[in-house]
Amino acid sequence: MPTDLDLIKTCKNVVSAGSEAKLVDTYYSRLKAVFDSSTMVVVVIDLEGDIVECNQAALDTLGYSSKEELLDKNVFELVAEKDRLKAMVKLEETLRLGILKNIELALLTRDGREFLAKLSGSVVKDSSGGATGLVITGEDITESKRMEEEIKTKALLLDTASDS
Repeated sequence: MPTDLDLIKTCKNVVSAGSEAKLVDTYYSRLKAVFDSSTMVVVVIDLEGDIVECNQAALDTLGYSSKEELLDKNVFELVAEKDRLKAMVKLEETLRLGILKNIELALLTRDGREFLAKLSGSVVKDSSGGATGLVITGEDITESKRMEEEIKTKALLLDTASDS
């Protein structure tokens, strides 16, 4: 038969567990709000490259109307054929090194339109330190690249005109 002290300890543990659960819920809610409101594309993939989570910016940038359309697709389906091998090599590199920064890849929207993206990624680990997948962030840089090329062209024209 439990003593009064045992009952008090049990009650403290239940209250403490309830408080911890509330803290976890609060922390989860905050992280989800940050994830969902980010203007950067955020995609989480498993070790096989299958998409397991994404944010609204990913849906908007890639032209999908719901998460269900994008989830369980393989991330390489979103990479233009010309950059697929590069993407595979970079994925392996990220798994080996733990991080990838500012790689440019041609990606595909749902309707097949190609656009240039700048991507970064890092390994997601479980509580024992084992890799479970990757989180990839990125943005469409098509317009900024176009403007960069336009500036280079104009600068070249100016140099040519001043040499004459």
